Amino acid sequence: AIVSCIYLPQGREIFQSPANQLQCFEDSGQYWDAWNIAPDYADKSCFSAKLVSIKWVAHNSVTQRLRVTRRLNHSTIVQDYCLEAQLPLLKVETWVDWQETQVVLKVNFSVTLEADRATYEVPFGAIERPTMPLTDHEKAKWEVPALRWADLSDSTFGLSILTDCKHGFDAQPDRLRLTLLKAPLWPDPGCDRGHHHFTYAIYPHPGNWKTARTPHHAHGLNIPLRAYLPQDDHPVSDSRASLSFLCLDSEHLILSALKPSEADSSSFIARYYDAYGVPSHQARITNNLGLATGPVLNLLEEPMEAISARPYQIQTYRLSLR
Repeated sequence: AIVSCIYLPQGREIFQSPANQLQCFEDSGQYWDAWNIAPDYADKSCFSAKLVSIKWVAHNSVTQRLRVTRRLNHSTIVQDYCLEAQLPLLKVETWVDWQETQVVLKVNFSVTLEADRATYEVPFGAIERPTMPLTDHEKAKWEVPALRWADLSDSTFGLSILTDCKHGFDAQPDRLRLTLLKAPLWPDPGCDRGHHHFTYAIYPHPGNWKTARTPHHAHGLNIPLRAYLPQDDHPVSDSRASLSFLCLDSEHLILSALKPSEADSSSFIARYYDAYGVPSHQARITNNLGLATGPVLNLLEEPMEAISARPYQIQTYRLSLR
């Protein structure tokens, strides 16, 4: 677990108790075992993780990587804590040999703030949910889905948890937890047993998820920049030392697709959306791919009349070879 984590620009302690704490709970008695989590699972805490080893595996000016190996009953969990230059987050790359039965594994983050609502990413948007449920409808959501991130923020500070493939969360005013693994017996008695590899990231920030640009950081975790060395010896000129394939002129927009057109083999489709719920103008698309921006399309890639961009709106354009 992380005993202490300081947000350096403010000198602020982020966690009120050890964070990245692995928690196991008995999870049985559900008819749809592989899909549901028992409503009383939190009352059935079971075994704790035991430290096996801890060592540095990378220590340089670009990245710091600390590897922690734990034993959890019959399972083994290896986690690399990764800090990378110029990134304001802590990645936790995880490998698990999972050999439990009817157990749910969560990772816990108890923070030094209180928020009455948590925010979760949904496809092409975000939704807020209360951290103190009052109605029966709200109380039934002891586990809720998120796509690539969830965030807990008050008026001045917050914590986002980014994920590359784990999508179940639960929240309280001062706590955010991510579900990592289950071990159901039905419909497949061996479901989820074996080896897993996934990454999540801890992203503390001032302000809320919008000012912190959490959606962009979550996309960066899921679609990381790939570097390679050119095979030729031709030097890169100063004028082309930095180049973007395609750019949108608003920081609120995220490109979700760049693909061949379904109707025209000589053109491409660019689809983007507003990830922050902020009204904006029609985006201007620039590129270095030799493509000209064509008409606005609907989701069926049919021409449509341009409309004003609304919060969270999806927009589609045709890009054609010049």
